[in-house]
Amino acid sequence: MPELRNGQLVESLMAALETMAFVSLQPPDGPVAAPEEAILVSLAFHGARQGRVEVATSEQFGRLLVDNMLGCDPSDPQSTDTLPHPHDPLVELVNIATGIVLKTHAPGGRVEMSVPQVLPFDAESQWQTFIASDGCDVLMADSVPVAIRLVEE
Repeated sequence: MPELRNGQLVESLMAALETMAFVSLQPPDGPVAAPEEAILVSLAFHGARQGRVEVATSEQFGRLLVDNMLGCDPSDPQSTDTLPHPHDPLVELVNIATGIVLKTHAPGGRVEMSVPQVLPFDAESQWQTFIASDGCDVLMADSVPVAIRLVEE
């Protein structure tokens, strides 16, 4: 795997993914195109440390997590009405990964996390800037890009 900008954050994301949904992240083979149906999940925290964790990805990644977590067949039209929204597992994933990394980064210090938010993200105009920012790592889950960064304030 290439050198990561924020190894502990990526490791926490990988641990959460493997535990939640049996999904592994891999480094990209080359430049990564902006995802279709792009979304941004952001979780702010404050206390001993202050900032936010952000994940830019695709709703397709959320559907992959739902399918893996529930063991359902995404081609079954009857199951799509009863499945959770693809944002739900992404919000939980960011919540878990942030909790893991903050426990490591601020041991013994009090840190409060807000509720993760799904925010508008125009991949066409924002993707390249997002992945070029300090501390951003881009990985692939199957063929879906997942960009994650921790922004300290």
